[in-house]
Amino acid sequence: MARIEAEWNKADILRLKLKLEALSGKKQKSVMANSINKVARDFRKWEKEDIRKRFAVKKVDSAPIRRASSSKLFAEVVYSIRTEKAGRKTAKAYTTSHFRVRKGTKRTPATVQITKGKRSRIAIAGNKGFVTKDKLADGSIFARSTKHRLPIDITYGPTFRGMAHSPEFYQENLDEAQKDLYEEINKHIEKALAKGK
Repeated sequence: MARIEAEWNKADILRLKLKLEALSGKKQKSVMANSINKVARDFRKWEKEDIRKRFAVKKVDSAPIRRASSSKLFAEVVYSIRTEKAGRKTAKAYTTSHFRVRKGTKRTPATVQITKGKRSRIAIAGNKGFVTKDKLADGSIFARSTKHRLPIDITYGPTFRGMAHSPEFYQENLDEAQKDLYEEINKHIEKALAKGK
């Protein structure tokens, strides 16, 4: 989860305080909330772009945003898109169909490209991964988990959080968001002052 909020001890925000004080208390909070929500949306966009650069994923979900409001001056970009499994909440993992799958042969297992430039063979307990023609299978790779015919398991790639929360890009994007936040607040203040409110 990434939290976007203004840190009032920052020199940038202190310079904006005089401008903010020219607005009514209600308008000040509205300006702050709108600015935070705009930057949270930008942050989410940057994260999606980073995922596309690093992963061979066909489609990237949009992480939900818990929006800022006048009574809650921070927003949260939520990475754990959750599903119910075995009676508990677990982070959603993408099935292999979301990535670049290549069917195997009678002798070779199916392969999947999850990260750019790297293709992996899929096998479970020595059993080759395969792609079925069944429409309900959505193009994912399956594999038997034992030497018996059943059960057959669907295979998964990384979770949404695992792809988005890369240490290499996360802090860089968060720092950029914090920097942009003060510029966005200034824009919203100028707009409000121009309207005479």
